[in-house]
Amino acid sequence: MDTIFKDTNGNIIGRIVGDRFLDNSGNWIYTFVNDRIINTNGNWVYTIVNDRLMDTSGNWVGTMVGDRFYDVEGNWVGMTF
Repeated sequence: MDTIFKDTNGNIIGRIVGDRFLDNSGNWIYTFVNDRIINTNGNWVYTIVNDRLMDTSGNWVGTMVGDRFYDVEGNWVGMTF
């Protein structure tokens, strides 16, 4: 079963199918390889560390809490289904 990502208004913004993240149009954007997120050019762009999303410079980008994703200021920006 796919994991669907929605924004805070309930609009579908993407989904995970297997090890790939697809945008709402079905375009492949990212691949998950272990704890790394790789873009379609093969560049490592993010790392998942526990519940945090980090960029390649080690900057904290956001946090998953349950089914919700929050930015670093604590604003709810999306959710999974």
